[in-house]
Amino acid sequence: MNATPTLDHAGLTCADLNASLVFYRDLLGMPLLESGEAQGRAAGIEDAWLTYAMLDAGRGQMIELLQYRDSSGSSSSSGSRGASVAPPVSSPGGGHVALGVPDLDLVLGRLAEAGFHPLTATPVTMSGPGLGRWDGARLVYVLDPDRHVIELVQFAV
Repeated sequence: MNATPTLDHAGLTCADLNASLVFYRDLLGMPLLESGEAQGRAAGIEDAWLTYAMLDAGRGQMIELLQYRDSSGSSSSSGSRGASVAPPVSSPGGGHVALGVPDLDLVLGRLAEAGFHPLTATPVTMSGPGLGRWDGARLVYVLDPDRHVIELVQFAV
């Protein structure tokens, strides 16, 4: 038995599940595997219900989008779009999700048409000794509709 943990999925809480699906499914091209409703007990929130969507992130891994609602069915988010309480990616507790893409320029074009722009003017190209598979990779960070930091990476072939 292998004792090393494996990544099954990354979960992201969103204010508007449909807006997040447009970003991840429609613009990034991640296939929707399943969606539905569930109770929030696993997160220690007994009276909350949530709507979820599981997206294929490749290699058997998934991105789970969650929109929590209270027991009455209304949204339990702040309702303030873009008012993320997450710390910046450079601060402890901050973070990002990295997604490999086959054509970074194509994805950035689709995102720009929908109003999503990278955090840098141009993608960064990694180069130098000791980088392994990262040598020649092009990457850029972009914010999703809820201001989660998403790194898009195109590896050199």
